Amino acid sequence: MSHARTAPMTSLSITVMTLNLREGEQPSDSPNSWERRRDICVSVITSYSPTILCTQQGLRWQLDYLQQCLPVEPPGFSFQIVNTNLDEDSPRARRRSALLTWQHIASLPPNLPVIYCGGFNTQKESMTGRFLLGRSREHGVVGDMRDAWPNARVRKNVSLIHTYHGFKVWQGNDPLAETKLP
Repeated sequence: MSHARTAPMTSLSITVMTLNLREGEQPSDSPNSWERRRDICVSVITSYSPTILCTQQGLRWQLDYLQQCLPVEPPGFSFQIVNTNLDEDSPRARRRSALLTWQHIASLPPNLPVIYCGGFNTQKESMTGRFLLGRSREHGVVGDMRDAWPNARVRKNVSLIHTYHGFKVWQGNDPLAETKLP
């Protein structure tokens, strides 16, 4: 999920990908170990060629590996990325984190476009989602984010909404055709 702050901006096309790397400390013989997933991660990222890649729960050595394997090209425009991974268990913690993050975003220069990405671990109609989208208050504050998904001209992963997939991976030419790791 990603959100964009409402701000005047010249129209341009960007591709944003958010990826939860999780479980970096699995034993090497585990089917979910980073050693078994890392090249698949690189392949999936490369196949989508995002302008912006945000990761969650990545450990330093996982991020270093991705940085070594992926091309890094500055996009040629100024913006601010705010990347999050809201608590998956506690609605209260999600609301509080969303409030703190929104306060940070609101403190940035108003003419600077902001892309807010990550694992929100919530639905748009939850209290957290409504707050971020400016439809409810949290401690007297109203968020002002715009959900980028409905406005996207191209959606590359329509079948992967709610993307937890239990470490399924793709093989062959179709990254959306999933198969289980052995």
